[in-house]
Amino acid sequence: MLHSIKNAVPLPLRRRLRAVADRLHGGQRNVLELPEFLPDPPGKRVVVFAPHQDDEVIGCGGTLTRHQGAGHRATVVFMTDGRQGHQFTHLRGEELVETRRAEAYRAAELLGVEECVFLDNPDTRLWTCRGVRVQVHELLVRIRPDVVYLPAFTDTHTDHLHTFLAVADAAAMHEPETVYFMFETWSPLVANCVIAIDMEQKLDALRAHASQLGTHEAFLPAVRALARYRALTCLLDADGYAEAFWRTDSAGLLQLAQWLR
Repeated sequence: MLHSIKNAVPLPLRRRLRAVADRLHGGQRNVLELPEFLPDPPGKRVVVFAPHQDDEVIGCGGTLTRHQGAGHRATVVFMTDGRQGHQFTHLRGEELVETRRAEAYRAAELLGVEECVFLDNPDTRLWTCRGVRVQVHELLVRIRPDVVYLPAFTDTHTDHLHTFLAVADAAAMHEPETVYFMFETWSPLVANCVIAIDMEQKLDALRAHASQLGTHEAFLPAVRALARYRALTCLLDADGYAEAFWRTDSAGLLQLAQWLR
C-alpha cells in the first residue's frame, strides 16, 4: 500500500517536497513554527521576475508598494509575452500581447515600479528558450539588485517553474549578497516570512490587468482571501493582510534548483 502511494506521486514533486522538508527543519521542531514577520521589506534595488503580466501583482504587489513607500527602486521583468492568457478575453495574438503590455505599465504606475522589462519569450513555452538564462544574468549584472522576487520552486505552472530555474542558474554567477524571495501565485507556498500589505492598493493594481480578470473579476476575492489567511495564520492583525514568501540566499536557491533536476 505504501509503495503504491509513493509511486503515485510524480518524482519531481517528491523531490520538491523533500527539499521543502530539508530546508524547513534543520533541528528540533517547535509546537508551532510561524513564518518570520518582517516589519519592512529589505533592500533598495529590487527586481521582480514575473512569468506573465499580472504575476507581479498576485505574487508581491503589496510588498512592491511598501518598497515604493520606502523610496526603493523596483524593476519588473516579464519573462513571456502573455499571448496565451485569453481565457477571459476575446483578444488574441499580437493584440492581446500589446494589451497586456499596456496593462502592465498601468499596474506598475500604481505599484510604484520605476522600470518594466519585457523579454517577450513565448508564453507557456519558456522551457524551450535556451537564451533565457543569459537574459536574466545580464539584467542582474546591469541592475545589481540586493533583493530579487521570483516564483516559488513548488509552483505548478511550467513558465513559473522555469522562471525559477532561470533565476537560480543566473544566481550562480551573481553577487552572493543578494536575497531571494519566492512568492506564491498558482500554488500556495510553505513560507518562512511574511510582510503586511495594503490590500486595497494591491487589488487596484490587479484590476489594471483587466484582460485577465473577466467580467466577474474572479481572481480578486481569491487573492484577498489568501492575503487574509496569511495574516491570520501568522498571528498578525485579525483585520490585516499579508504576503508570504520563502526567503533564501543564492546558495539556498541553487540547492533547491538541484533538487528539481
